[in-house]
Amino acid sequence: MTTVTGPGPGTARGRRRSGFTLVEVLVAMVVAVAAFSILAQGFTTGGQASSAARAATTAAVLAQRVLTDLESGVLAPDQSTSGSFDDEPAYTWSTTSAADEPGLRRLTVTVNWREREQERAFVLTRLLRERTATSP
Repeated sequence: MTTVTGPGPGTARGRRRSGFTLVEVLVAMVVAVAAFSILAQGFTTGGQASSAARAATTAAVLAQRVLTDLESGVLAPDQSTSGSFDDEPAYTWSTTSAADEPGLRRLTVTVNWREREQERAFVLTRLLRERTATSP
């Protein structure tokens, strides 16, 4: 007759337990929360960058619109003027004009707006040839 000493198949030591320990579950949760936090921050930053790019693009288009009015004579190119846009009330504009060289006028259009409680500006400068009266 053989006598078995030590743990047998029915005891706690001899049986393999499946599953995760509490420490493993907690570590996995910490890693998952950290990963989700990083992803959420990335989405927030991407959204803010997209909003800032959209606002700057809108300002550039509006500045070009004012400059076109100056070039076509709708606005007087030899005076400093300012105003707002009917279709974009959050944006305002101002112009300055300087005769740097004979026959050339430097026109500067500045478009201003507020974004996240900060003043932003887009500046567009162009040289325009002075118009001369043509004789018939």
